Amino acid sequence: AAQSPEEVIARDYIISGEPDVVVDVVDATSLERNLNLTLQILELTDRVVVGLNLMDEVERMGWEIDAAELEAELGVPVAPTVATEEEGLPELLEATVEVAEGRRSTDPVQLDYGLTVEGHIETLQEDLKRVGIQERSRWVALKLLEDDPEVVEAFKRGDLTALGLAAPSASAEALQILLRQAVRLREGARPDAKVEIVRRRYEFAHDVVHQVTRRLRPDE
Repeated sequence: AAQSPEEVIARDYIISGEPDVVVDVVDATSLERNLNLTLQILELTDRVVVGLNLMDEVERMGWEIDAAELEAELGVPVAPTVATEEEGLPELLEATVEVAEGRRSTDPVQLDYGLTVEGHIETLQEDLKRVGIQERSRWVALKLLEDDPEVVEAFKRGDLTALGLAAPSASAEALQILLRQAVRLREGARPDAKVEIVRRRYEFAHDVVHQVTRRLRPDE
């Protein structure tokens, strides 16, 4: 959900399909909050490697993170690192090259946003495919239900080229009709689809963090 110009540039570059791999550097001391971004990246591309940084600070705080378990939960490689000491960087680089070259497969987790929202996503995906949007149709459907400003504006203009999306058979009118359909679905959902999507991401992140972290010693 890009807000700043830097975030928009990063997101648009990922959408373009040009990156061989995306390295998501995660602050391990704020894992739950950082996983919200990770989950959104995984909705954009399956070619992701997570660099779990500041692991020395995690240990200093009296915690342990099971990187292998986190990798299993996310479905992409996770490399623990202490970047300032160059610890774990060879492993991060190796995983990055393996994913980029296709020698290491990934299977990113796909969140379940609940019966209502998932039904709306499926409906919008069918509509999107009818106008020629095949790739990232689930991501586009989610962005429409989240009322993402950049994506909504592109549909209003009837031109998705700024998003790096090809819609060869879509007229401006067809895209605007599809947007109105998304608005009806979003506003008709109870609870609100936008709120529910965000809630489900944070809920998943919360559950994962509690599963992969362990207290080594009490606070000193």
